[in-house]
Amino acid sequence: MLAKSLLQVRCCLKSQPVSQQAVLVRLFHSSLQLDGYYVGNFPDPHSNLPRALQNKRKFVKKELEPAKMMEGHLREYDRAKRWLARMMGEDSETYTQEDVNRSIEYLLPSSLYAKDARPVINHPEEMYKNVLIDARKIDPNTDRPYEAAFFTSAPNFNNLTYKVWELLDELKTLEFAAPEDKLSQTEGVVSSPDDPSKITWLSYEQFKLKINERIWEKQYEELFNRFKRISSHPDATPEMRELVKEYQIAGHQADKHGHLDDTELVDGQARAMGYRKTATADVFLTHGTGKFTVNKQLYKNYFSNKYDLEALVHPFLIAGTISKFDVDAYVIGGGVSAQSGALRMGLSRAMATLSPELRPVLDDARLLERDTRHKERQKPGRKRARMRFAWRRR
Repeated sequence: MLAKSLLQVRCCLKSQPVSQQAVLVRLFHSSLQLDGYYVGNFPDPHSNLPRALQNKRKFVKKELEPAKMMEGHLREYDRAKRWLARMMGEDSETYTQEDVNRSIEYLLPSSLYAKDARPVINHPEEMYKNVLIDARKIDPNTDRPYEAAFFTSAPNFNNLTYKVWELLDELKTLEFAAPEDKLSQTEGVVSSPDDPSKITWLSYEQFKLKINERIWEKQYEELFNRFKRISSHPDATPEMRELVKEYQIAGHQADKHGHLDDTELVDGQARAMGYRKTATADVFLTHGTGKFTVNKQLYKNYFSNKYDLEALVHPFLIAGTISKFDVDAYVIGGGVSAQSGALRMGLSRAMATLSPELRPVLDDARLLERDTRHKERQKPGRKRARMRFAWRRR
């Protein structure tokens, strides 16, 4: 019935003057909306408007889309919060986000290992934060992103790389410029280069958290090598140094002797956690004569493999502190090799916490970082991770 009426209206429109067609289309659209219909292929009543007004209308529509989306999600969030408060027998007006998390954990218990896969109810501004940020990076007039690396897998990292390339190009032009041209380009402001020995840069993990993206360690090293070139360049302007300082840790003393994760120092005893694969180590370290127990056993009795024993002694050899600390360690999970790796990490962190002057040496040896390597999984159609089955003629 609706299709028949649409055909009749189209035939009627062809017989009307062009000036009256837009008015008839608007009337027909309003009647369909009142009846609850939506016709996507029917001509838009605003199609005969001037191009400038059409672009303005699109701009206003795009500006209102995120707001409308958030309004709907906020209504659903408030409704869910009221239901949870009613189910838990509490007041919905004073129900906070902490109460919501506690209710979800009680009503929908989950033992999934990945915490981000567990059921959760968060505020829409927190849930759709990245979506709203991406929406602001697109020009509503042209539907094109403002940034060149918007469609790449790591836009923040790539945009930062483009900026660094531009700065290095500017420094190259300043190198070959005359002295009077250098002063004119730098506006007479001369800044002394930074001392590399007094600068501590963000670590690989800290940089990934700052840009909120996953990148390779090789990419991190290449970018920070360019940062170091800019900070130590004699012709670098103050603006260039300010950009680079965002990725430095303020305060040299705080950098070298700062607090490590999962460590504490109480009454002259350092406690640190170590991790390797699925093994977890809890290490207690004090100044002493070299006593070393693992799960209340002598470390030589607990570990019989020489490679595992070498892993335990490695931090002491690097720091030159053999027979200067007493160690009481406890380890669970994983295999023997993973347990020795977890103990090595816990020992290094406990040693850096108890004696901060040893931290630069341990940090240079990369003993304070977690070894994230895991055994590669076996693939379908293969004998092991990469080994194929032997080919046989018969």
